[in-house]
Amino acid sequence: MQRRFVPHLEELRKRIIFVLAFFLISLIGSLTFVNPLYHVLTKTAGNVPLAVLGPGDIVSIYFMIGGICALVFTTPFLFWQLWLFVSPGLQAKEKRYAAQLIAPITFMFLLGISFGYFLVFPEVYHFLQRLGHQTFRFFITATEYFSFMTNIVLPFGFFFELPVVVVFLTRIGILTPGVMRKFRRFAYFGCVVLGTLISPPELISHLSVTVPLILLYEFSIFLSAAAYRKRQQAEAWWREDKPAPRDEQRVATKNAQTDFSSLSSPENHSASAPVKHAPSAPVMEEPGVQEAGGIGLSSVEDRVLHLDEEANDSLGEADTFAHAQIEQEGTAFLTEHLEQGPAFARRPGIDLDVRE
Repeated sequence: MQRRFVPHLEELRKRIIFVLAFFLISLIGSLTFVNPLYHVLTKTAGNVPLAVLGPGDIVSIYFMIGGICALVFTTPFLFWQLWLFVSPGLQAKEKRYAAQLIAPITFMFLLGISFGYFLVFPEVYHFLQRLGHQTFRFFITATEYFSFMTNIVLPFGFFFELPVVVVFLTRIGILTPGVMRKFRRFAYFGCVVLGTLISPPELISHLSVTVPLILLYEFSIFLSAAAYRKRQQAEAWWREDKPAPRDEQRVATKNAQTDFSSLSSPENHSASAPVKHAPSAPVMEEPGVQEAGGIGLSSVEDRVLHLDEEANDSLGEADTFAHAQIEQEGTAFLTEHLEQGPAFARRPGIDLDVRE
């Protein structure tokens, strides 16, 4: 048991190392552009200067800004490495569907980050700023500012992954649009609660957060319905293109019966020629067994063996009733054409009770 998990743990360790290395490279690249990034990210603060409480805060702020940018750049790479880790254990259909969702996952994550940064975060920050000016002397540190921004913006990047996850689960048959419609009321309630918690206590602020989340859920239902219809059409085409297993058994049974009927007909008996075999050692035959009913005994034996082989082959494709019917026709054919039945029945492998 432990040996089977060792390769998976090694693969997981390799993927984690790749992600950490990519994050480190992104962090180093972001640190070289900290000053431009700082001016871009602090536009929301307006005229309120951000303070630092000590020299150590400057270093922490630099790394915080670089870490935020590196995290945004590393998240798509993290999804890709996660895909490389789980793809060997997926089926071909699941693997194909998951590969098609890598680009949408990245796009929706960046879209969620943009939504949180340009819409939600300014609304929340300005509301708290107005509230603080009315009662307190507003004073905020740069560390608190960037921590607050990260806690508001980053979750929206993951919230916007909902349509992609829904499409994937629908394509592999785990989720249906009917289930999402059934839980629509609970989803709406969750969106309202979430919008209330992360937005200022104003109607406009609540609507600016809650409505996009509800629209995101409805968009997920729409995509799930489209993916579900596509999967249903593919399954319907497969059923029309390939006959059912029971139909295949019926076709095999009918073909086998047709072959035996043509073999046991009198026309084929008179015109059939002995089956040629490879040269073998001469066999001493019993007296009076050379001919049976005008047909060579070797030819009759070959036909009987052929009937038995066909019956055995049809057992795996046809049902038991067809197999019994085939054996009955073969026995009738042997009984009808063997006049020296006891001599032939004494041969090894022949179990036939024919009276003289």
